[in-house]
Amino acid sequence: MKKLILILILSCFVYSVNSQIEPDKLNHASAGFMIAFTSNAFTWKATDRKLVGFFAGVGMSYLAGHLKEDYDMRNGGKYDNQDIKATVIGGIIGSGIVTIILIPSVPKRKLPLEYHYLLDDENTMIRK
Repeated sequence: MKKLILILILSCFVYSVNSQIEPDKLNHASAGFMIAFTSNAFTWKATDRKLVGFFAGVGMSYLAGHLKEDYDMRNGGKYDNQDIKATVIGGIIGSGIVTIILIPSVPKRKLPLEYHYLLDDENTMIRK
């Protein structure tokens, strides 16, 4: 229920901001959101690492924004850094939603055997 309420609040926020942002920037943010959301989910599924998934999603949104601006520049347009910023902001939001809302509902991964020495040392973490 809390997740549903949070999603509704976020969608109301996006809807209210919609009229204040240029349509082009909103399109870039939406594309970055979708790319990062998907990339984060697939990367997390493959690696079971939340932080790697988050940065993979943000990185993919940056890459998509850069490639789009490069395409525009080659076809008579101009390279606009503001469009890349909008794409990355959408990517941060999309990747953050996957990391914060969806992933914690899945059981945490067990610590790999090669890192068990961290739990056994008296000077580091203590197993409880």
